[in-house]
Amino acid sequence: MFFFFVLFYFFFSCFSFSWFLFFFFFLYFVFVSFFFLCFFYMFLFFFFLFLYVFLYFILILFLLLFL
Repeated sequence: MFFFFVLFYFFFSCFSFSWFLFFFFFLYFVFVSFFFLCFFYMFLFFFFLFLYVFLYFILILFLLLFL
């Protein structure tokens, strides 16, 4: 993603409004990266939480059935 950001900047650097585009694309890049990381870490957190609860539930069932 950073590669596209640099490519976009170099592509529009020849125009006079390059800083304008650079600024907006930089904001877009930062926000998209931030939200992507937030959703990614939220997904990981809930996934591991679910996995932990599920394995704990299986362990309790196993102990109740076989002990």
